[in-house]
Amino acid sequence: MDEHQLNQDEDEISLLDIVTTLGKHKKIFLGLPVLFVIIAIIYSLVVTPKFMATATFMVANKSGGASQSLLASLGAAGGALGDIAGVKTPEGLYVDLLKSETVRLELADQFHLKERYKAKTRDDLLKVMDALIKIDSDKKSGLIKVGVTDKSPEFAAELANAHLKEVRKLMDRITTNQEQLYLQFLQQQIDILSHRALKDPAVQTQLLTQLINNYEAARMDEAQNQVVLNPVDVALPPERRSYPKRTLMVLIAGLAGLFLGAIIAFIKEALDKMNNDPVSRSSMDQLKDTWWGRRSRG
Repeated sequence: MDEHQLNQDEDEISLLDIVTTLGKHKKIFLGLPVLFVIIAIIYSLVVTPKFMATATFMVANKSGGASQSLLASLGAAGGALGDIAGVKTPEGLYVDLLKSETVRLELADQFHLKERYKAKTRDDLLKVMDALIKIDSDKKSGLIKVGVTDKSPEFAAELANAHLKEVRKLMDRITTNQEQLYLQFLQQQIDILSHRALKDPAVQTQLLTQLINNYEAARMDEAQNQVVLNPVDVALPPERRSYPKRTLMVLIAGLAGLFLGAIIAFIKEALDKMNNDPVSRSSMDQLKDTWWGRRSRG
């Protein structure tokens, strides 16, 4: 018999041994998957189902000037909202604002989330909100999605939709403060220059005219240059639960049961062979005596 035929026979014998071993311990090999599947089904029926509602928004004005001035404004105000000056798109800006503590804590107060999620501290609450509220933007379409998971489909939809109102309030507050400060600065400069005579009247007139033009331009920017977030799809109460996914859970439980059952079957087969072999049984008895038996007295 050549070497190739010998290796083929060994492979067939090994496969036959595997099937035989699993057959000898089929109660374990097949019983564990059935048990795991039953447990998974019971768990999926008992556990509180959760639903995810998703609201979709888009930036209505993508003009470079407006978004860039808004980013610069937020960069100057950065301390309260974190370092978001590096954001390159209005969509990324809004994602950061939606994830900011200012927006999340406002929503937490409005919807009594600390009590609902049984959070002891603010940090615990924010961690729970991070897990249950997913906010992201699609780089291709520019759409922003806010997904909220909760045991109540109506509550999940309401909370997802509420993000739009809160981020608009925050954006209005930030931009209004920055624009008003700039307008106040220009107005002060105009007042100072109007009541202070310079040595050269022509220079004074030129400076005053420039300040007035800047003031009027800033007022027009205040009314026109706004990046607005608008709803695309309003979140509706979902009809199907997002958790638990019963089919997937049962499938994973069955595969895990098969894998564990096979391991236990092979371990049991190895132990049976060791017990039937005098040399292996003697070694096993010595091992047991070493760890759990009484120590021999010298």
